[in-house]
Amino acid sequence: MSKLDDYVARQKANAFAEQMISKAAGEKRSHVVERPVVLATSFEERADLPGGTLICKMTPQVATALAAIGLREPVSVRSLPGRWWLANVDMAAVNSNCEPGGGATQLVVSSEELRCRYGAYYCEVVAGPVNSRNDS
Repeated sequence: MSKLDDYVARQKANAFAEQMISKAAGEKRSHVVERPVVLATSFEERADLPGGTLICKMTPQVATALAAIGLREPVSVRSLPGRWWLANVDMAAVNSNCEPGGGATQLVVSSEELRCRYGAYYCEVVAGPVNSRNDS
């Protein structure tokens, strides 16, 4: 077997192995990276959080409300689905014409919105959690 034949055989073996691994792994999921979002009383970097975690600040009143239901900071927003909050949010998250850090607005937002839309911007939860938008 020549060097070229040996090289081609190794390439075919690698391609076949990749096909079998992909087939065994099942259907491919999205390659979108989702960073976890947590509620904490300060923006300080924490050793107990994985790298890349986004921190949404909460007031002491919110921390007390979460403690009443058995949650201590940092609290993953994913653990509170369907809840509603009153939050101060950076205007850039609401209007793309605004510059980040240029101002904030107060909104009633769901946990899902905190996690997916506002988590990457300045966000401070000032009240909540409540079970429905009308309660907030």
